[in-house]
Amino acid sequence: MTSQQIITGIDCRFGRYYVAQVKRDSSERKVTALMTAGESSLREKLALEGTDVVFAVPDNRVVVKNLRLRDTARWDADLLAQFELSQSLLDDEAEFCFATLSTGSRDHRLGLVTRQRNLAEITDPLLPSSAAAMLPKYKMRAVALGKGYIAFCHAEQGGLVCLVDFRNDVASISFVLEGNILDVAGLAIGQFNPDTECGLKTIAAELKTVVNFRMASLLEGEEKLPLSTLLISGCTGNSPIRTVLEHHFQIPVMPPRINKRWLAESPALTGTALEDYLIAMGLTVN
Repeated sequence: MTSQQIITGIDCRFGRYYVAQVKRDSSERKVTALMTAGESSLREKLALEGTDVVFAVPDNRVVVKNLRLRDTARWDADLLAQFELSQSLLDDEAEFCFATLSTGSRDHRLGLVTRQRNLAEITDPLLPSSAAAMLPKYKMRAVALGKGYIAFCHAEQGGLVCLVDFRNDVASISFVLEGNILDVAGLAIGQFNPDTECGLKTIAAELKTVVNFRMASLLEGEEKLPLSTLLISGCTGNSPIRTVLEHHFQIPVMPPRINKRWLAESPALTGTALEDYLIAMGLTVN
């Protein structure tokens, strides 16, 4: 008999919660529900259901460190990475939450650090007292973006892909190559006005600067790979940001193509695009 697990991913954007519910067993996963909700209705839903819940952590609340590890032949790479992270902190280690992410290379890990109080700020408004026993999990938005692409999307041809998801104040950035997340980042965009041509051009220029900077250190000591595709979500398909980004990057710019074989049924979405749930979906992936 196959045991099944229901996992709920919750991502907050533009004042609304984007929720994906995924049924997972030993053989595959299926997205069984996609929805948006306000704070009060989501709080009631969480109190009733009691499923495993994973919350997205805004990228500006997470410190990302590229860890180049030594002695991985002798010691566990994840333990080495966590030790490296703990040694870089100046405050009490108990105030922080640590995570490490494999990049596909044994000697290279991404270290992720956030303060415990940042996590409490995300969940305290949502978890009612009746859910005190619930132990929520967390994942950086940019990490969930990359995991969602790897698990639920058609893979783009051509090698290195950059995904960008636009939130109201921070854009999540994830670099993916051959089924591995190589790097993640966030770009503060809240000070720019996307409704003006000047604001859009500034966002595009800032994004290209961050992407070029991160790519410069992606494959240290190895042949640099060109960026093949820029996949964007969190903005409508007719948004002028796509045209502006195409001009700046000179590569294909398009939404990620979600593979509908992973959907239990075609969802009836109103006013939102399917790819805007990609982070919520990615939160359910280990």
